[in-house]
Amino acid sequence: MLFLGASDTLVPIATGLSLRRALGEPETYLLSGNHDTASLCFGFILRAADEFLWKEAGPGLPPSGSAGEEIAELPRHAAECLAVGHLEG
Repeated sequence: MLFLGASDTLVPIATGLSLRRALGEPETYLLSGNHDTASLCFGFILRAADEFLWKEAGPGLPPSGSAGEEIAELPRHAAECLAVGHLEG
């Protein structure tokens, strides 16, 4: 799983896409903003990463009382709309 900032100057989008290819084209989210402002998507990033990790862990998870349930309860913010793209292998 990879998150890229569309206007990132520390890791420009071209570099991020090269990294994506080198990693075997993992599931990738393109976030609005740059390296610093992409952090506004933190709630979205936590949920996406949590879902990905539980999916990779296998069926029947997460167990009751897990961190997955805690993350699911985090308030949803308008900033989560800043995820502007989703690429799959």
